[in-house]
Amino acid sequence: MSSPSATPISLTDDAKPNVLCNGVPDLIYEEILAQGHAVWPSPDGGYIAAASFNDSGVRELPVLEYSHNIYPTIQLLRYPTVSTHIPEVAVWIYDMRNPQTQPQRMRLIPPDPIIE
Repeated sequence: MSSPSATPISLTDDAKPNVLCNGVPDLIYEEILAQGHAVWPSPDGGYIAAASFNDSGVRELPVLEYSHNIYPTIQLLRYPTVSTHIPEVAVWIYDMRNPQTQPQRMRLIPPDPIIE
């Protein structure tokens, strides 16, 4: 294990603002997870599980954003509605046991459904 004072490393390089988020749930999954993060370390710190959320197929809806400005601005927010695409979620396991190399990642594949 590396020290908490060691230089941080990036686990991913594929994030795209408002499209692909790693370790941070979108609006829908933030409610489902009841937390603002989707990163879970193993008890011994040797592995990290992290979810990625791909909203590229989710429709953008215009939303008024009220801030310190006099007038609201229109922001586009990816938010699934009835009968539309939902975010694609992937869960990855990162092997953190060797601090000398870039952590290897493995995608968790869900089991086949029991009932079709």
